[in-house]
Amino acid sequence: MKCLPCRRHSEQPESINDTYVLEKDDSNVIPDSSNICTNDNQVDQNVAECVDERAALANLIANLTLDTEENKTILKQLKKANASLTQELEKCKTYLEKP
Repeated sequence: MKCLPCRRHSEQPESINDTYVLEKDDSNVIPDSSNICTNDNQVDQNVAECVDERAALANLIANLTLDTEENKTILKQLKKANASLTQELEKCKTYLEKP
């Protein structure tokens, strides 16, 4: 970049006259093709890793969903067993309280 002094304008206060504008060089930059290739390989690797991570997360979610459904079924069975045992306990209490 080149620094060029600003042109003096009659409307500008004295303090602004000493400012500079940065001018950008118009130059053709040819990127290193080996660097582009490396970046493409890195992008491909990152995409592959993302696909693998998404597949692993989808698998985990599916397994957790199955576990949740299985746990709900087990909980229902435990509630039925608990109700049955509570009834048996009440019968036993009644039987023991009789003279």
